[in-house]
Amino acid sequence: MPTLVELNKLTKAQLIDKMLDGVTKTTAVNTYDEDGNLIGQVQTTKNAYEVLVGTLTMGFTYYPTGEVDVITITLRDGNGQETGSYQIKHPLGEQPYIVDNGAQEKQAER
Repeated sequence: MPTLVELNKLTKAQLIDKMLDGVTKTTAVNTYDEDGNLIGQVQTTKNAYEVLVGTLTMGFTYYPTGEVDVITITLRDGNGQETGSYQIKHPLGEQPYIVDNGAQEKQAER
């Protein structure tokens, strides 16, 4: 935590930036298919100045029985550049696991 002497040396803009540091707002928009299944979600995160700092996009596929098959997750920075991507596979009757670049990475923990 900065001292009062350090805070008094800051400009008004610097002081506001320090107060709002780390303050973000995330909103989500869901997309559903005709059966009411969630097929997509886009979460956008903006800073206190309403500047986009990142997005998380999820896509869902389902087995014919209605259970989730695969969740695909893509992360992008504020410039729209992809920073990560992976899938979570949900085999019927088994533990889900994370797939990275098409290879089974690890068992997902519950």
